[in-house]
Amino acid sequence: MKFRKYDREKDKKEAQRIWIECGWIEDDDKDKKAFDIFTASSRCSVVDSKGSPECLIMTSPGKMKYGTADLSLSAVSAVTVSRLLRKHGAAPRLLASMLKEDIDNGVDVAGLGMFEQGFYNRLGFGTMGYEHWYSFDPAKLKVFRKGGIPLRISAEDFKDAHQCYIDGRKQHGFVTLDPPELMHGEMLFCKNGFGLGYKADGKLSHYLWFSTDDVEEGPYDVRWMAFRTWDQFLELMGIIKNLEEQVRTIRMKEPTSIQLQDFIDKPFQLQTITRKGKFESRMRSIAYQQLRICNLESCIKAVQFDGDSFSFNLTLSDPINEFLEDQNQFEGCSGDFSVTVGMKSKIEKGHKKSLPLIKGSINGFTRLWIGVLRASTIGLVEDLEIDEDLIEKLEKAFYKPDARSDWDY
Repeated sequence: MKFRKYDREKDKKEAQRIWIECGWIEDDDKDKKAFDIFTASSRCSVVDSKGSPECLIMTSPGKMKYGTADLSLSAVSAVTVSRLLRKHGAAPRLLASMLKEDIDNGVDVAGLGMFEQGFYNRLGFGTMGYEHWYSFDPAKLKVFRKGGIPLRISAEDFKDAHQCYIDGRKQHGFVTLDPPELMHGEMLFCKNGFGLGYKADGKLSHYLWFSTDDVEEGPYDVRWMAFRTWDQFLELMGIIKNLEEQVRTIRMKEPTSIQLQDFIDKPFQLQTITRKGKFESRMRSIAYQQLRICNLESCIKAVQFDGDSFSFNLTLSDPINEFLEDQNQFEGCSGDFSVTVGMKSKIEKGHKKSLPLIKGSINGFTRLWIGVLRASTIGLVEDLEIDEDLIEKLEKAFYKPDARSDWDY
């Protein structure tokens, strides 16, 4: 097997075949156009077997919000392997080499959407917080705000739509990807995709992007939404309400800090009546995004804790080394460190005397740092040992259960 950079002209046909075999695209012009857009705006590498690409991995540059800080992100947007190379170790080895390059280049964090929990843990990734997907009848919406007549938004408006998303409301854990072409590709991938929204001062200010298999009745999926204020969010809910005469079900991701159940009239009655039907009303909760720290110094620096500062020693292991060709020349995030957490947090190499200790993998430490699990319970599921006198301090400084990326990549 040979690892190399993707050649857009030479490899396109074989790379598209990989995606068709994975079920990611159909063998049609629209999906192939979206594929070309993705590869043109991403960093792509392949694994050759017998002279033909059989594994393709894409990463895309972006940013992640940590508290008030913006961290650089490498979004692993595609890991695809042909039927020939499944279970031969091509994907983890190629991804490990691309992550090493990110770490060498100073990227702060790397993230991805997983197909199953456990595979990417081998490369240092830990699972992010739960995303809540709610299905409901738009006729049952009781909390919304009527706006004016919305604008139609098409895939050709991708630059404005991307900028609107970039400018939108961001909370801890939120992700944005830099190339607007990536949003163009996502729009084209959406079956029967369309957008509705509003402008302010001549610019797109807030909007929804939908897709559906059944244009007549739905369900309609809100693939993403962009807004700056909660008033704008309520206007977008008003757009959804306006679809009630024909569309029977809307499926959408619950925004951070909102409980969509509060917006529905008699939600339990609706759930009972529609159970197991095509237009079932229900809440589905699942964690499918993963994250790993790549740059310890910048990630610790991003922590701002307004309580009493505290310090600890940190010993980390990084499993990425197991998948690299030369394991002896790359440490990843492994090593011994001392950390101070406060309004000006910092990390230094080496332990200091008499400090309490955290010891374990970069996977578990990433989950502790991003705040998806409590320090008191993370040791139940992650390789992370924490001295008892640190538990309460860490929970005050790190625990943020609403750490979600928002952008599905």
